[in-house]
Amino acid sequence: WALCVIEGVERLARYGARARQFARDHQSEGHPWAWTEQPDFKVFWDAPALVLFCAQRGNPEAPFDCCRAAQNFMLAAHARSLGTCWVGAPLPWLNDPGAAEELGLPDAFEPVVAIIVGHPAEQPPGSPRPRPTVFWCAPK
Repeated sequence: WALCVIEGVERLARYGARARQFARDHQSEGHPWAWTEQPDFKVFWDAPALVLFCAQRGNPEAPFDCCRAAQNFMLAAHARSLGTCWVGAPLPWLNDPGAAEELGLPDAFEPVVAIIVGHPAEQPPGSPRPRPTVFWCAPK
């Protein structure tokens, strides 16, 4: 896997607008993405940097490695008082060959995880999440 870093609030805002339009143009029939129609939605949330965790094509384990690395990256960033957010909205556009070429992403890799990074303007309270169901699996 590889990391690709893209910097610049304005640059990311332009890319975010293109990712949003790409999503509008490529929605599955009957399964629209509501975020594409929200007027104030920002794909990259005015973050100054985007880190893409890219998997090597043809390696079935690489996407899993990207996810593990991304989680560790987010924890390390938090320990340094940086804010992060795992964003999925831009991935369809980022995986489009034209966008990948324009961004300069390496040919042998495909974006799996997109994480924005910056100094958080606020620390919103977390929302409670339901606990997962735990199954104790015994041999039959």
